[in-house]
Amino acid sequence: MFALRASQLLGASDRADGASSLSGLLVGAEVGAARRLYPAGRDVTLVASGPIAGLYRAALEQGGFTVRLHDAEEATRQGLMAAARQIWQKGNDQ
Repeated sequence: MFALRASQLLGASDRADGASSLSGLLVGAEVGAARRLYPAGRDVTLVASGPIAGLYRAALEQGGFTVRLHDAEEATRQGLMAAARQIWQKGNDQ
């Protein structure tokens, strides 16, 4: 991380490059940690949305995992609706 910041300070890269590099390092570290904990070929459920979903999927697949992607925004909507139904049902039961 020091090298990323130093590169920006010395004008060798811009902030966007640094942010992308840092993001890649963090995703790689997470996948590396997962590889140490779980065997390759294991199914992984990835809940993510937007561009980061594709980055995580690619990194996990490169790491030997089988990825099932679920859209985070859709999962959030479904969870909120399920919670609302429970609240409304309890209110109607009283």
